[in-house]
Amino acid sequence: MTQPWMFRVLMVWLTVGLAIPVVAEEAAPQPDLRQKVVCRVDGHDIHAGQVQEEMNKLLPWSSYHGHVSAEKQKVLLRQALEKVIVQELEYQEALRRQLKVSNREIEKRLKHVIKRYPNKKDFYKQLKGFNFTVDDVKAELKRRALITKIEDLVADPNRKVTDEEARHYYETHLEKFREPKRAVVREIMITVPILGRNEKVWADAKKKADDAFTRIESGEPFADVVRLVSDAPEKEKEAGGLLGTLHKGRLSPKLDKVVWSLPAGRVSRPVRTLKGYFVFKVDRFLPAKQVPFAKLHKSLRKQLQTRWAADRVTQLRKELRSKAKVEYLLPSLKPVAGEAPAAIK
Repeated sequence: MTQPWMFRVLMVWLTVGLAIPVVAEEAAPQPDLRQKVVCRVDGHDIHAGQVQEEMNKLLPWSSYHGHVSAEKQKVLLRQALEKVIVQELEYQEALRRQLKVSNREIEKRLKHVIKRYPNKKDFYKQLKGFNFTVDDVKAELKRRALITKIEDLVADPNRKVTDEEARHYYETHLEKFREPKRAVVREIMITVPILGRNEKVWADAKKKADDAFTRIESGEPFADVVRLVSDAPEKEKEAGGLLGTLHKGRLSPKLDKVVWSLPAGRVSRPVRTLKGYFVFKVDRFLPAKQVPFAKLHKSLRKQLQTRWAADRVTQLRKELRSKAKVEYLLPSLKPVAGEAPAAIK
């Protein structure tokens, strides 16, 4: 019989094609480590393969800006395990409440998975390669559907936030609904290709930016120069380099400082960044203002409804987690004081 955790690993391959890394243990890796039971939750086994699946979801974001240290990987592994624990508790709660998933819904979800493949033949070929059956896939789809159902149930989607509740929130949180001072900003972008960079390439880009600045200072319209020399996307060039209305903090600290030191109507000298050179112009500044309730009451009601639902799910997870008996069989995966249990949120 196929191990339940293998269903989850399979679904990663079927839906997004991720490679499965090996969960590191203090000792040397073992060939069958993915089948190792690393934790028990109310008597239900958690295998390393399940933790690996969640680790795959965390690592791409964390490693986007470079190498992930061994210490950081341990933190991520603990977060991944915590998420698996919460999922298992939600699944068991759904079973306890005797929630159901129709065959029609499972078939619909299965079709969605198959659509990720060029054709059904490729889908079944991959299944056969892993020695799985369609029933295995359906079992995991049902499990996921039940977790969604228990979350939807406790989220109380039928509860509606009234205008009175929204107004009360608005009036007691006025500072959240103030638009800060903003600047209407335009830019000229002179990019430097990542490949083949050298002093001459940078010098040529600087000359191009300096020439653009000189032309503008001599009276040539900023928008005209943008259309002639900027490397920005065509849509931005057609708009005369208009970035839109920005508040402090929208740009990188270096560019932010340049923009917010400019008087209205003035143009900055070229600024060098990792991408190349930028020339900015501030058309005008818009003062800070309070957004009236009438303008945002519909969106605010929706936001409060979403928050209400999320809080209810979080509360369910906390309650289930607080009552659960969790046995950690791998020392490196035990909770560490001070680390936030991200899976609860």
